Amino acid sequence: EEGTSPRVIIGVGLNCNTVPEELRNMATSLGEITGKQMDIDDLAAAILQALSEMDRQLLSGKNRYLREYESACVSIGKQVQLIRGDERIFAYALGIDENGGLLLRYSDGSEGLVNTGEVSVRGMYGYL
Repeated sequence: EEGTSPRVIIGVGLNCNTVPEELRNMATSLGEITGKQMDIDDLAAAILQALSEMDRQLLSGKNRYLREYESACVSIGKQVQLIRGDERIFAYALGIDENGGLLLRYSDGSEGLVNTGEVSVRGMYGYL
């Protein structure tokens, strides 16, 4: 809204203590990995603390963060779906630009940049 500060909403999906049976062949949970029951409130607090620290360091280490993000991004080098409402656009994820946007190559060979919206590899490899 006009007169307000910009906002960012980050969506993070974590399997804390359980995984649905139908996903067990391709997913795990933090509890299963560590052998400990995760306290969801403690985990959320730790994630927020880490994000706050990243925010403080972002300006001085932006390029480092972007390269770390790019190397960890599961979409890079894969076929993805750009989801906009009911529309699905298939593309190949090339990399991350200097502002954190996702560089895509579309099926017609053209390239573009995505800064907002949903990009998914879900369903591309047979699972939904």
